[in-house]
Amino acid sequence: MQNPTTTQNATAAFMHALLVQKGAYKAGEAAIASDTSFALRYARDITKKPFPKGEAAIALNAFASVSYAKYVLKKRFIKGEAAISQNAKCALNYARDVLNGRFEAGEAAIFSDAKCASEYERDIIKGS
Repeated sequence: MQNPTTTQNATAAFMHALLVQKGAYKAGEAAIASDTSFALRYARDITKKPFPKGEAAIALNAFASVSYAKYVLKKRFIKGEAAISQNAKCALNYARDVLNGRFEAGEAAIFSDAKCASEYERDIIKGS
């Protein structure tokens, strides 16, 4: 019988997957999927594969979305692009490290930050 704490609490479920299961923990995935940080870490560090159940939570955070796209999907993460597009540094990193090209949805944020704009011009626009 599963301990209800490890199946209903995101922290407990993640720690159970990490320390006890040392891998996927199906019974705790619903709880893990409810937390942005644990959903990302579960996919990136534990299962090392996409975690569709956790993508809604991951997509709420720009930093988590870029990390999920770069290290887990290794491609574009459309669900996270709304959050990414609002953060200059995340939008720049997404364009450079994931898309390897322009990220038009994030250009307003990128160009609102002088350092990011300079890097984007140098690394993305001139490199196109």
